Amino acid sequence: MVITPTTCQRASILVGSLAALIAHLRSMKNVTFLEQTEVSSIGKNQITFATGEIITAGKTIITAGVESFGLLEPLTGKVLGKGVKGQAVLLRPLEPADISSPIIYDASTYVVVHDNGLVAVGSTSENDYNSPSSTDEKLDAVIAHAQTICPTLKNADIVENGCGAPPCDSARSNHRRTT
Repeated sequence: MVITPTTCQRASILVGSLAALIAHLRSMKNVTFLEQTEVSSIGKNQITFATGEIITAGKTIITAGVESFGLLEPLTGKVLGKGVKGQAVLLRPLEPADISSPIIYDASTYVVVHDNGLVAVGSTSENDYNSPSSTDEKLDAVIAHAQTICPTLKNADIVENGCGAPPCDSARSNHRRTT
């Protein structure tokens, strides 16, 4: 499967739309943004901060990543989701990659050429993991597969690798592939 530039344009539009939504919400008089604020609990129409301060709120948007699930569990009485770990790597091939190359996808591995000639490879999708913030042999397997489908990546230098465990709702995380 090849992902066309149109797909990338759609992603860009979504990011732009999100920025427009945030700007619109910030302009509203009845909306308060509290960023980088540690919340200890959320109750019906009330939020308790780590400082002990309590505020009332009619509607709340929680953007605490995977930590949101723990905050919402007391309200819903169930676990709504968990983190799904993904690992990816940025490679520098021996010869710069052609930036007009298509995005390649094969057997859950993406190979994406960046404008600077570096190549992103990823990613794992792990429901069970020991550490959300360290890479391991599962990333090595993704790199090996990428080198199989793109031999020009053999002997490429690793510029950067990374991982994270963004939130995924329970219904989706139970059906995701584990690499």
